Amino acid sequence: IGHNILEFHVDEAVIEDILRRLKSNEELHGSEARLRCKDGTIRYVSISSNVYREDGQFVHTRCVTLDITEQRRAFELQNRLAAIVESSDDAIISKDLDGIIRSWNRGAEECYGWTAAEALGRVTNTLQNTRFPKPLDEILGEVQAKERWDGELVHTTRDGKEIVMASRWSLERDERGAPKSILELNTDVTERKR
Repeated sequence: IGHNILEFHVDEAVIEDILRRLKSNEELHGSEARLRCKDGTIRYVSISSNVYREDGQFVHTRCVTLDITEQRRAFELQNRLAAIVESSDDAIISKDLDGIIRSWNRGAEECYGWTAAEALGRVTNTLQNTRFPKPLDEILGEVQAKERWDGELVHTTRDGKEIVMASRWSLERDERGAPKSILELNTDVTERKR
């Protein structure tokens, strides 16, 4: 109490824009800003605000400020991870528990020859004509029990060439902890095997 709101905002231009919009009688809904806490930490917030006027005169603003720091960090992390996956030379594939492809990165496109648009919605083992070192049911059982599986697979590319892949499968769970999908990371080791 008694402090100017400018003191709490990290980005002067942002708060000046917010105040300008409010003085123009604009209502704000979900405007993002960064606030500095008493201990010096920075929090991301979403601001909804309007002006209370009496007889047309500005009296004060009414403001609801929601802390969105964790959502913002999660969003930024998700974007960083997506950029890493997309730029990887390894084939990174996400598939549901029935083996249906849900994501297919640039590395998978280059490794196998199918574009993401061509691969999405197809069953990985059928598309790649996969040869497993043991029955698929055993591998899936191991993924369920240990949350991962490591081994070698033989895949066939779009042009019919067989390649040996060092493969790591990781189980992904939903927010309730139930198995949701399998993330498959494949590295071409054909030349090394030769």
